[in-house]
Amino acid sequence: MLMRLAGISLAVLLAASCTRSPAPALERFPIGMFGVRQVAEVDALAKEGFDTFMAEAGTETVKAMAARARRHGMRLMAHPGAFREAGAAPSDLPIDAWYAYDEPDIVGLSSAALAAEIAVVKSWDPRTPVTFVIGQGSPAKKYSGIGDALMLDWYPVPHHPVGSVGDEIDKAYWYTGGRPLWFLVQSFDWRDWPQRDGKKPRVGRFPDHIELRLMSYMAVVHGAKGLFYYTLKRGDGSSLLDWPELWQATARMAREMRAMQPIWSANRRVPLPFQPQPGGIEAACWRWHWRDYLVLVNRHADKQLKVPAHLLDRSWRPLFEMRRDPKELLKAANGEHYLPPLRVLVLESRIQWRELIGLRRAPPSS
Repeated sequence: MLMRLAGISLAVLLAASCTRSPAPALERFPIGMFGVRQVAEVDALAKEGFDTFMAEAGTETVKAMAARARRHGMRLMAHPGAFREAGAAPSDLPIDAWYAYDEPDIVGLSSAALAAEIAVVKSWDPRTPVTFVIGQGSPAKKYSGIGDALMLDWYPVPHHPVGSVGDEIDKAYWYTGGRPLWFLVQSFDWRDWPQRDGKKPRVGRFPDHIELRLMSYMAVVHGAKGLFYYTLKRGDGSSLLDWPELWQATARMAREMRAMQPIWSANRRVPLPFQPQPGGIEAACWRWHWRDYLVLVNRHADKQLKVPAHLLDRSWRPLFEMRRDPKELLKAANGEHYLPPLRVLVLESRIQWRELIGLRRAPPSS
């Protein structure tokens, strides 16, 4: 575990490990894995910091997964179909949400049909949230107001710029109606993935760690209220856990996001400590326990972006890095420092003593 990761996450992870009943997903920032098929995978997910998962299995396997999840202080999502056919909604499963439909926008399902399907689930189990996933941001307009949460699985690599994650989330948020948006981070490739309507398989590749990290933080900066990674490698159904390098890259991101989870869940955004410029660094800032946490993102694959000098003084320190001086993590030129292409820098401020003793600064933005 990296030195900066240890600095922020020790107390957080210790507290999380003692939490036997995590808050439901609508009350926290879930860090999940999508498409879990085997009970044994739940143990691996818990070890790396995931706190929820989407189960893709039969009813009895899902029940076994749920028992294992409860033991680890995790929660899960599942398809309602077989459970609904069996009768009463299960009250003994740590269910975050029922997963009602996969990409209705891709198959052309009408908003009325989707709303009717979700209404059936809600009438059967009115206490549990219901969600579904769309494949890009703009269809959120078509399905506006349906369900309790919206999932978005925009997978850009390699067909679109990685930074387009932020654009698709922005499009979806125009129509979410206040519902939380959970983003599915691409962590598999498209090779040999069977296509609908007889189309040829796409040619693709796996995202590398830089792209995986950029997509994760880009989603959070643009307002995602949860992240799910995807366990399938490709159309043959193999698990991400079967591919050590890919699994380690994804698990590394889960640990990093778990360390930041209390900050994301509290979602106490504050104004940026600098004036962003069009086409420049994208950023967001949160306040938590009298410190500010600033995320800087360079979405461009061919540009280095200047970092304001006052963010590189002793009032800030980088997280999840081996070096304490942020200048050593950037490119230097002509007395300025630049964030390299597709890179992320997470900064933690020193304690805001004025706020600690009650002399608050300007109130944080919503």
